[in-house]
Amino acid sequence: MSIFDTDVQKLKNKVLQEVASLAFTDALTPENVLAIPERIIPEGKPLLRCCIYKERAIIGQRVQLALGGGAPDLHRPPLPERLSQGRDLHRQPPRRDR
Repeated sequence: MSIFDTDVQKLKNKVLQEVASLAFTDALTPENVLAIPERIIPEGKPLLRCCIYKERAIIGQRVQLALGGGAPDLHRPPLPERLSQGRDLHRQPPRRDR
């Protein structure tokens, strides 16, 4: 008997596993984070959607959510910039340029 009912749940679990393994090994660099979708969805036939690129884009959004990011905020720099600057994603409020 499978733990997951759908393929979407399996994909979500894979994303969380990848992010957790990178965090556990202190390897949360922008390059490694951006490579997660390619590791989960390798070249070949898409699993759930029309093309590999759409699946990878959705996996990338799930990675951002797993790292504590919410809906895109126009006042925050993109995720790779925040990671490279070493900002704490949970404690730093978004910048408000006026």
